[in-house]
Formats: sequence, structure tokens, C-alpha cells
Amino acid sequence: MQFNPSPHMGVLPALIFAHLFGYVCDLDTLLATSPPVAASRDHQHNDVEEVVVTASPPERGKPPTLEFLVELYDSRRDGSLLYRRGKYAESFPMLLSAARRGFKLAQARVSFLYQQGLGTNPDPVAAIAFIGIAAKPPTLPEIRRRFDEIWDRVPTDLKPAFKELIDQYDAKYGAKANRVACDLSVDSGTHFRKLTCRFMDECTLYWQTGLTPELVSCPQWWIP
Repeated sequence: MQFNPSPHMGVLPALIFAHLFGYVCDLDTLLATSPPVAASRDHQHNDVEEVVVTASPPERGKPPTLEFLVELYDSRRDGSLLYRRGKYAESFPMLLSAARRGFKLAQARVSFLYQQGLGTNPDPVAAIAFIGIAAKPPTLPEIRRRFDEIWDRVPTDLKPAFKELIDQYDAKYGAKANRVACDLSVDSGTHFRKLTCRFMDECTLYWQTGLTPELVSCPQWWIP
């Protein structure tokens, strides 16, 4: 028995995904929990952004409105908090909305939820794609290590198809495509690296509306 998780890869044995993610189950068990599909199940959540963020979303590559920016930041924060509390079903739509707008920590967490089937149906294809774009620099070393561990288990003849899939996700959900800038820095007084992703247009939007910006990098906008 085989199933076709992505039109970009052709028909792949389900056991390949069991191998990639280390599932402890036989083929029949995996197929029972992950039925045949024609593509990644990520397409089933097309309306999630409109549910979580009510402000009009920007076109890809276009600056967001301040309303959309604030709502997405709030959603990302609440989703991360629920995720850390183990409330995966509640956190998933919030994290997915942020992941689709280029935020790397959300992408890594959505990948894990898709991989494990926590708070959503399992989708190993979307799991690989999201961790693939989350691992693009700059990113946290642990995110990169997780991607490398998965990538090392991908059969050599399948890697070109997976790379194409990751590139397609990057063109749609990557940071650059959504005007998001990510910075990797070390927290003051510690050895821990911190990954911060923000909309590139945040400072300009605050300046245009006359609101006080939250970022320390924004004061240059207030110089006469």
C-alpha cells in the first residue's frame, strides 16, 4: 500500500515517513491515522488566517497594515503561550497563522505539531516543509539541528523533490516573502541565543500613525 503526500514527489511509500520521523508503528497503523491524500493537508487550513486575524491580510511582499501587524503579534504570542502549556489544539491555528507570515519559531512549532499530529491531523509533508524554511539562516541552532537530523534520513533520490517543496513553501511562507526580518543575538548576561522576527515595516507604520514604537531600533524614526 502506498499513498501520495505531495504532487511534487510522486507516490512515496508511507514507511518512508515513518523512517524520517521515527514513528514506532507498522504500515497499517500509519495509514489508519494518515489516510491517502493528494497533497499536503496544510491546504485544509486556508481560512485559518481570517479566523485568527480579522484585519485584512496584505498581499505577499506588501507591507501589512498596523492593525494586521498588531493582531498577528498578539496571535503569535498567545499561540506560543498555549503551546508551552501543552494546549496544542488551541495553539495550532494561532501558530499556523504566524508561520504562514514568515515567523520562524512559529514555523518550527507548527512543524512539530504536524509531525506528531498534536492539535491537528498529522501531515509529514508540511512538517518537513515548515522546518525546512524555519531552518534557513538566521535561525536558532536547535532548529537547524532538527532539520539536519530529518534531512539526513531522507533517501538521496528523494532529496531533490523535498528541496523543491521547501523552496515552494519559502516563496509563499518565508520571511523575505512576507517582509519579515529575523535577527539572532545573545541575551545580555547569558550565553543563550535569542531569535527575534519582526515585520520590516513596523517602525514606519508606527511613525505614520504617530504611535510610540515598541522596538528599541525604532527611535531613528523620531529624529526631526
